[in-house]
Amino acid sequence: MAVDGVRIRLSDLFALDQHAHPASISTVRLLQHFQSIASATLGDSTVQHVMSSHVAHNSWSQPYTMHMLLAVSSAHLKRLTLASITPEASRRSSLAEAEHWHNGLALYRAALASRSTAHNVDALIGTTFLSVIFAFALEDQIPADAFLTNYDEAVAHALSPLAAGSGILALDQAVPMHSAVAWMPVLRKGNDRSGTYTDQSPGTAGLPPAFVRLCGVDEQSCATNNEYHSILRLLAPLLRLERSVEHFTKLIAFGGRTFGLFRPLLRKRDARALLLLAYWIALLRQLDQWWLNVRVRSSCLAIVTYLRTVGDLGVEALLAFPASGGEGGCEYLWDWPVG
Repeated sequence: MAVDGVRIRLSDLFALDQHAHPASISTVRLLQHFQSIASATLGDSTVQHVMSSHVAHNSWSQPYTMHMLLAVSSAHLKRLTLASITPEASRRSSLAEAEHWHNGLALYRAALASRSTAHNVDALIGTTFLSVIFAFALEDQIPADAFLTNYDEAVAHALSPLAAGSGILALDQAVPMHSAVAWMPVLRKGNDRSGTYTDQSPGTAGLPPAFVRLCGVDEQSCATNNEYHSILRLLAPLLRLERSVEHFTKLIAFGGRTFGLFRPLLRKRDARALLLLAYWIALLRQLDQWWLNVRVRSSCLAIVTYLRTVGDLGVEALLAFPASGGEGGCEYLWDWPVG
């Protein structure tokens, strides 16, 4: 009886979305799975707390959050049952997953475009984090020759999590972020009091000498005269972090902050920019998340496979860390001769 009551409530919520189907018992089970299991597997301890205590609650008032929540829950459940699930059940699960993702994304974009969002900013931020997670989990097994066979498609796929993360920036421009009560502890972890992780100081101070040399950075370099400088400023402090899942927000925030910087460079097949992206992807391995691990390994392999064919000796010399899939170290970047 309780399950049927939840199903009816979900159907009423989905009725606000004209494209959604009424909720089924399997939908209720996905919600229960998120609340009891999946929410505790997402991000660091702070994110997990907000996911379990606030996101599940907010989802009852915002259909886009509920759809995204169910998509992530379905992706997690499918991975847990991969060995025992039948092909038909797997197909149905993938269809439900895709439908929730599609509906949630459409409603989420409409909500971001609305001017009256101050009252639901927590729900929007939660949905942004869920969309980043699902963007990584979606089609996470990338072929090793992906960039060789269809470069543009591979780039679009590589940039999809960054595009999802940029929703935080779009939201920041639309509403005052101090309205985010539940998510404020998470957002604060994206930087420190000195602004280290958003610093855009000109010059080379604090940048890895290997990247300084590769990207032609000097003491006069800044965002306006060197197309790599902003990316390097944001990436450099992440390369110095000790390995810990507690750096989740800092690492994920980089993607949203750099989406607009990477996109034009990668569209023109800039090998240096693709190398910098590979370093960030490799850094994500330290988070050890079910929705990241396969994507990190396969993305790094695909990018390294491509970069070994472009004929740039400077790029080839710096492939060790991404080639390890984030398992190795990158201290050598600071031991590199600048001259």
